[in-house]
Amino acid sequence: MSFEELKDLVTHASEGRNGGSDNKKGKNSVDVAHMLHACTEGERRKKMKSVFDHLHALVPNLSKMT
Repeated sequence: MSFEELKDLVTHASEGRNGGSDNKKGKNSVDVAHMLHACTEGERRKKMKSVFDHLHALVPNLSKMT
């Protein structure tokens, strides 16, 4: 599932809330928010890896654990 699809799900889940009278909708929005957080974190890690890979290419004498 892509980041954009998760954003759409969060938007729809938050629109479906009705003041907490339906626990399923509240739990669903929490699940979707958790999925969105996990996806966002994964994207952040991919970007960081890309930046470090690029840096390593610029400074080839660095060891991997430095």
